[in-house]
Amino acid sequence: MWRLPALGVLFDLDGVLVDSTECVRRAWYEWAARHGVDGRATYPLGLGRTTLDHLRLAAPELATTAHAGAVAALEDAYVEAVTAQPGAVTALAALAAAGLPWGVVTSCPRPAALDRLDAAGLKAPAVLVSADDVARPKPAPDGYRAGCARLGVPPSRVVVFEDAPAGIEAARTAGAAAVAVGVPADGLPWIADLSAVTFVPDAASGGVDVVSGHR
Repeated sequence: MWRLPALGVLFDLDGVLVDSTECVRRAWYEWAARHGVDGRATYPLGLGRTTLDHLRLAAPELATTAHAGAVAALEDAYVEAVTAQPGAVTALAALAAAGLPWGVVTSCPRPAALDRLDAAGLKAPAVLVSADDVARPKPAPDGYRAGCARLGVPPSRVVVFEDAPAGIEAARTAGAAAVAVGVPADGLPWIADLSAVTFVPDAASGGVDVVSGHR
């Protein structure tokens, strides 16, 4: 079992709070087929990154805002495929009950992030830092630094849940404690999904202890 103290919590969106895999995969494969790109081989390159950064890695000659917009439009068309990740509803309810500030830091544009939360049946948080809000996306720390500032909590007292290497790097560089979701990473605390973690109020600090049985 591991335990982390927190005065605030930040979540990545895709792969942590929502499962957008089918939505994003359909959109990427369809766009790739239109442009002679191997969708299956290049799809994993986008994990945790903005669409434009995905294009820069997968098809540099097509890495334009117009093509990024085309991919985003396809994702919007398939947003009904988005569902809540296991444990997401319970985790957010526990944070609300504890009165702990929380938010989302995502590589999605804001409209797409709100649509995915809605499709998954999750309430939009008061703090939502999207790709539209930062000059440098993940793996740069800008998004998580902005998230901590908007929570009003120092990064050293924030716990971040992330499933992508780029996001984990961003959180750690920002100075927050990172929990890997889905797959163990770099010796970090990890959970299979949010159903494996509990938030225990700590009266002394006014925050919570984030507790899990997984290492």
